[in-house]
Amino acid sequence: QQHRIKNSTNLFNVTGIGENQNANDSINDLLNELGNGNTKTIENPKISSSNATTTTNSNNNNDNNNNGTEKQQEEDVVFSFWDFSNNDVKRDKNEVLEWNDALKRWIKKGKYTKGLLPNIDLELARHFQVEKLSTLLLESVTDLRMPTFERWLIDSKLEEEKCVDVVIPNANETSGASQRLLDELRSSSNLINSDDAQKILHDLCHNSATAIQELSILKRRTIQKCPFQKGDRIHLEDREDGRTQALLLHRKSWKKPYCIKINKVHYNKLKTMFEAVHDDSFVTNKKAIHAFHLIVLCLSLRYSSLSGGQLLNHLRGGGMQGAIHPHVFQTLRRHFEGRPFIEAFASPLNAYHLQFCSVFPCLDWHFGSMGNFFEQKSFKRGCYEVNPPFSPGLMMKMAKALQKHILKANKNDNSLVFVVIVPSVSDTAEGPKAFAKTSFDLLYELSSGQEILLKSRNHGYVEGSQHLRPTRYKESSYDTSVFIIQSKKAAAERKNNFIEQVEEGIREAFRNRDVEEQMNEEESLLEKLRYSKLPDYV
Repeated sequence: QQHRIKNSTNLFNVTGIGENQNANDSINDLLNELGNGNTKTIENPKISSSNATTTTNSNNNNDNNNNGTEKQQEEDVVFSFWDFSNNDVKRDKNEVLEWNDALKRWIKKGKYTKGLLPNIDLELARHFQVEKLSTLLLESVTDLRMPTFERWLIDSKLEEEKCVDVVIPNANETSGASQRLLDELRSSSNLINSDDAQKILHDLCHNSATAIQELSILKRRTIQKCPFQKGDRIHLEDREDGRTQALLLHRKSWKKPYCIKINKVHYNKLKTMFEAVHDDSFVTNKKAIHAFHLIVLCLSLRYSSLSGGQLLNHLRGGGMQGAIHPHVFQTLRRHFEGRPFIEAFASPLNAYHLQFCSVFPCLDWHFGSMGNFFEQKSFKRGCYEVNPPFSPGLMMKMAKALQKHILKANKNDNSLVFVVIVPSVSDTAEGPKAFAKTSFDLLYELSSGQEILLKSRNHGYVEGSQHLRPTRYKESSYDTSVFIIQSKKAAAERKNNFIEQVEEGIREAFRNRDVEEQMNEEESLLEKLRYSKLPDYV
């Protein structure tokens, strides 16, 4: 127990670990190493020190005292939230074997292949830059929330002419995403005039361009290097609450290790997904475990960056990564039994199945990602759950892609189904929803007017930051529309009242579950408090 969590940096951590820690230490050390001396001091939230921790080195196996019971209990928790019963991961076997062989060469001979592991320095620097961008926007207009920044970032990435960075857009002030942001800024009650809105947009685009240039220089300088320098190591910390774990990256040049936290059940889920793609014999090797932990660190940073860079630190953002309840997936599987079932917009952190599309395939493939939804050439058959980030530009591109795939399925006489979940849009919608009206109308047309409307407050979703939070469910504050879009052959295979049958199951499966979950949490807490007050001799 050489390092305790309370002595580690809590940068990007939540409900943090430790007491009165200065999180600037590790990030400033990193930026100085990367040659960026003009760093901005990061304010850190006050964090709780009420929970002590126990330490488990990542290269150690479980104690012999831990029999199979505890491990089985952990696995049961995982499989109650995710369905990995069909672990037929669709990956190029040659690609997987090539990566596995390269990892073994690094483990046994120390020969590192360029690009074998993700660049942790680049991920940390990008996360820092995105946080500065979102802070610039949200501090300029205090009544804006993180989804405003997320919409601009996602849609700007779709519209950029040349991709330079995987997250930060090469944006300009005249793009559709920027103009929609400008409209939001001008409609803000806290903005003085239109010139202020234009200046905020200008600064945001200018700072994005600057950030991209700095990251490009960093990438060129570090791309050839192994992310593990001499003396670097990553180890896993278990917390006494039994729910969370922390990954700590140690470097000799850092005053304190860099630390992120993740729910134990999500860590086990990622490990299961990784082993389904790769050789599970890696888990017994010290360097291989370090490699897996490095990938998990980079994965957490990448999706936090996509959410505005404030998710890991402040639990701010991440709503675009929300998911539907497991009960909804189970309902859909019952009604579309026998078909391949794939999630069109997911991530390793929120996917329910091992077959899914995601936005970062170069990183997510380690966990079963089939690639970016928009880069899939064709969907020949099966059922696809389509729950995209609720960003107007992306939703428009998605609706057009679905139309293309349905037309192709009809031409080739294939049975294809898309179950689409999006916010409802009325004729009187304003702001971002007004732009989404076009895509909404197209979805309505493709479904032949078969819309299942779920009213706000009567249904819910799974939190986009479920891997960080103690609770999973949240109530929906807006109406949701579910469209079942089928090819002609798929529709002919079903009875006339099929949609009505599906609707009944979907309404029950979407039922709001956050109150029920909170009651269970309170009962569990009261139980712990009751026993904590007993005398020592009991």
